[in-house]
Amino acid sequence: MLQRLRAASLMRRSFHSSRLRGLCTLAETATNDDLDNQVLVEGKAWSRTAILNRPSALNALNTSMAARLQKLYKSWEDNPDIGFVAMKGSGRAFCAGGDIISLYHWINRGNLEDCKQFFRTAYTLVYIIGTYLKPHVALLNGIAMGGGAGVSIPGTFRVATDKTVCIWIHMFLLSPLLISIGFHN
Repeated sequence: MLQRLRAASLMRRSFHSSRLRGLCTLAETATNDDLDNQVLVEGKAWSRTAILNRPSALNALNTSMAARLQKLYKSWEDNPDIGFVAMKGSGRAFCAGGDIISLYHWINRGNLEDCKQFFRTAYTLVYIIGTYLKPHVALLNGIAMGGGAGVSIPGTFRVATDKTVCIWIHMFLLSPLLISIGFHN
């Protein structure tokens, strides 16, 4: 019970602080340097770590991040020198899911193709992680919601800490959205 209250409090604080910041996490407002820095890489002799690096947006996954992760994971899978791959988030979240602010704006502008491209790219990343030939370790330190759980659960291992708050709300909230934009076909 205490864990649920803590999770609800954390989500409430996150929601209120994001409302005060405004709707500024649109992918269109980011520069190319920002896009390159949204997924960082740490390399060791036998491993690679992808670091989700959008701490102000709780590392919410956007299309460019998912596409970069796909490229990285494919190249690492083909590299015989890499024994395992890890993913972690910067700041207080692993990944708070998909960038629903961008989705909201795309839908309001009638830009359903960008919405579909986001889901295609994100779900392809989940498929790559789920069928990855090398061990995959998701380091869940902090908030992991929706797509954050989606990119961690299919992997080989998930490591949770005492700061992990994992919520799988994806199917309840996004199913109507996916159907409304015609992604179910």
